[in-house]
Amino acid sequence: MSGAVPRAKLGLVLSGGAARGWAHIGILQALTAAGLRFDVVTGASIGAVAGAFYLAGKLDGLERDALEAKGLRLAGYADLQIRGAGLLGGQRILKRFRQHFGTMRVEDLPVPFASIGLDLVTGKERLLTRGPIAEVLRTSISLPGIFEPIVTEDAVLIDGGLIQPVPVNACRALGAERIIAVDLLGDYAGVAQARQLRPGAPIKSNPFQVLTTAFAVVMRELGQVRQAGAPADLTLVPPIGHIQTHEFHRAEELIALGRAAAERALDGIQAVADAASLQRRCTTSKA
Repeated sequence: MSGAVPRAKLGLVLSGGAARGWAHIGILQALTAAGLRFDVVTGASIGAVAGAFYLAGKLDGLERDALEAKGLRLAGYADLQIRGAGLLGGQRILKRFRQHFGTMRVEDLPVPFASIGLDLVTGKERLLTRGPIAEVLRTSISLPGIFEPIVTEDAVLIDGGLIQPVPVNACRALGAERIIAVDLLGDYAGVAQARQLRPGAPIKSNPFQVLTTAFAVVMRELGQVRQAGAPADLTLVPPIGHIQTHEFHRAEELIALGRAAAERALDGIQAVADAASLQRRCTTSKA
């Protein structure tokens, strides 16, 4: 747009979080309603899914799928396999992504976008910035042991959210100078409260819940460590820790909580966006 005021590139980072990822829908709805626009978007795991739908103008479609993700409809995405490197083959969810995106590619999105993959051959992360969106999103949700890894000519890829759950560094690598991050794994107080963990009290959690609680701590700390030295300008942490990462049927609640959290943070978010505009104007005037 020729009349637009130039500004520093404003980035949006969407974390992983499995079922909690439905909160991204409400957050993105609130940001859109406020007139906020981003120049770079990165996402990990389900955050990449939400980011791609958002940039493609298909967020309503993702919301419909989320609200229907319960009972038999949710089970319909589970293509269980006896042999293989994952409990689920992942072809059914890939088919659903293709129904939404067709042959649309990441390069067709209006701004730079990246999902995070982890290459099991090299042990290093990869920024997925090219290729059919459906295939990129299928890679982004390839949680090891659950989904079959994606094998390409030069890599064996799984969900990169395991090593970069809040991909702020990736957003900077794509040129973002000011960054808003959404961390769906940061509300550990909610996790502990839901598990009724208190000193001196009997543990009411089962072994699986203890394991996932410990994993929540690891992912929260990893997200913070990966941002050390260059954190986001603002990190939004919705109060959703009480909802477990496998509770996909709680989409309506998660969307509402995400929207409310974003609306409460709008003043701070707008301040970062305004700072981006001021930064570019100052840079331009010095040139």
